[in-house]
Amino acid sequence: MRNDTVKGKKYSLRLLAARSRSEYEIKNRLLKAGYDDTVSKNIVNALRKEKILDDARFASEWIDSRLDFSPRAVEVIRSELEEKGVSDDTIQQVFLKKSKQLDNRTIALNLVKDKVSLEKALSGEKLRVKVFRFLVSRGFAADLSEEIVESM
Repeated sequence: MRNDTVKGKKYSLRLLAARSRSEYEIKNRLLKAGYDDTVSKNIVNALRKEKILDDARFASEWIDSRLDFSPRAVEVIRSELEEKGVSDDTIQQVFLKKSKQLDNRTIALNLVKDKVSLEKALSGEKLRVKVFRFLVSRGFAADLSEEIVESM
């Protein structure tokens, strides 16, 4: 392996130690760090062959992290994965495997439970408006958000 390839691989591994990343993210970070396109592609291919980089695993981890720590609507999660360069086919496969977890109504209801418990001082219309805005800001459709607020 050439010296720049070894350095680039070490750089990539440091990035991956901080958090999982998609192939696209690693390739872009290598390019921004000054590695040429061929070296970047070779490093990504080597990491993929060693099963260090795996977009399906990355997408699955991203979804789990999103649902646990900062839930968003399914469409927002899909958009985030697309921005990170995960292919539509890979996203579709992961979404099928996680279909039970990826239900906007369930995600929104869990968010509302947490939000309402935090907003004990508010009641009535102020609470309903705040919860509605909160859900919409997380990417949930206005009609679903309204339906959930009405059922509170």
